[in-house]
Amino acid sequence: MHRHCFADSWSEESFRALMEGQGVFGFLAKSAAAAEWQSFALARAVTEDAEIFTLATLPEARRTGLGFAILGAVIEQAKRLGAACLFLEVDARNEAALRLYDRAGFLVTGRRYGYYSVPSGEPADALTLSVKLLPGP
Repeated sequence: MHRHCFADSWSEESFRALMEGQGVFGFLAKSAAAAEWQSFALARAVTEDAEIFTLATLPEARRTGLGFAILGAVIEQAKRLGAACLFLEVDARNEAALRLYDRAGFLVTGRRYGYYSVPSGEPADALTLSVKLLPGP
């Protein structure tokens, strides 16, 4: 799924190494009519900080609410694990992702110039986003 969503996708070994880390968790989602998973997220919560490593929805399932549902599940799990802040990095050109994170209350806290390599050779900036997690159910 990651390969279908990102030009610079991660290897199976990269995923395996991340999933073996302390505090790592993830979610999968699909519509009721779908046979295969359509959206996923992988994140980590350690002490008061949580980070989304990756969140993706297949192109054919975008704008269906799956991404927002996965993001909500990550937020709730991070809170359950005691995190007070959730952060991530996103390609500054990814307008759909930026709208999703804005809708969930994330704010831009920084920029990493030339963070992402892209097939065209022109590196892309990453925006660092974060949201404070309020205690609660």
